[in-house]
Amino acid sequence: MCRPDLRFAGKPRSNGQLQQSASDPDGSIAQRIGRYAPFRRLVYPVVAAKISKDIFAGVTLMENEHLEAAQRSVSAVTGGLAPWRLELVKQQIHADLGKKISVPQLAQSCSLSRSHFSRAFKRSTGMSPQDWIRHQRIAQAQKLIKDSRLTLTQISAECGFFDQAHFSHMFTKTAGTNPAIWRFQALAAVGA
Repeated sequence: MCRPDLRFAGKPRSNGQLQQSASDPDGSIAQRIGRYAPFRRLVYPVVAAKISKDIFAGVTLMENEHLEAAQRSVSAVTGGLAPWRLELVKQQIHADLGKKISVPQLAQSCSLSRSHFSRAFKRSTGMSPQDWIRHQRIAQAQKLIKDSRLTLTQISAECGFFDQAHFSHMFTKTAGTNPAIWRFQALAAVGA
């Protein structure tokens, strides 16, 4: 079926093109309405000539809502955790950083299986749940090293590491230097 050129609204010319109407001189109303499938059936030369500004405003509103929905869908990660679930898990991790945190426990709080939760979490954050927990523990340790006078043993216990050796190994792996040197550099930077 041949569709009319929607840039023009009005009476058909002899060559099959449509003339512009006085109510839509540049053809923008008919063109915008033509983008939406439910309205396409309504846009015939006679109807398009009588389109009012109220309909144009409605189409503009629909167009804006369509664009906003498209932007929301692009910003959400496909296959990841729902934003409310991700926020719930992050809050739970921050609240329990000093304790043992298990992935099955986090998955259960989201009502998901462990494997589905792990895949979705990695899709949302770019890290596995274990890596994300480790990074949060190291970030908390860096804050404590910088802002408190606690010993490294106390900091390792406070951040949920089993012992200072495990803490030093994980800190070095993540930060690139051991905690004692990092403390010295952080204090030197503050004093400078």
